[in-house]
Amino acid sequence: MLFSEDRHEPVSALPWDEGRARQAIQKIVDDTERRFSPTTLWPMHPLDSKDPSPAYPLYMGACGVIWALRYLQAQGAASLSKDYEPFVLSSLGPNRVAMEHNGDSPFGSYMMGDTSIRLLSYWYNPSEETALELARLIRANVDHPTRELMWG
Repeated sequence: MLFSEDRHEPVSALPWDEGRARQAIQKIVDDTERRFSPTTLWPMHPLDSKDPSPAYPLYMGACGVIWALRYLQAQGAASLSKDYEPFVLSSLGPNRVAMEHNGDSPFGSYMMGDTSIRLLSYWYNPSEETALELARLIRANVDHPTRELMWG
């Protein structure tokens, strides 16, 4: 169910107001930034995980939060007070551990693996080195049996 009266605010008949919408977006961004910790990143929602460990992937972790914040800033919808670039590439190793991907083999999963983290890194600092690594991850993942975004 998309709407539950006990969990959501009722829809109001207020007319559209771009300024009010921008204020609401910025309020959410500010709250998100306040909850950031350099060591634990962002807390998981208690219904998503009982594990207090940081989550890293695009699907449910720091990579996804950083991507969303950066996207809102790039679109002119919000301003950021912090720079999250230092936390992007440093999440590759811990994400592999958390996802139980051992060794140096490519982990090209878009939602859960290295690819989205490398793409986010490329967005911050486009480089031939990162582009080549992305190409390697994609080539190595072409024959992945799942054929979907989560693990494939």
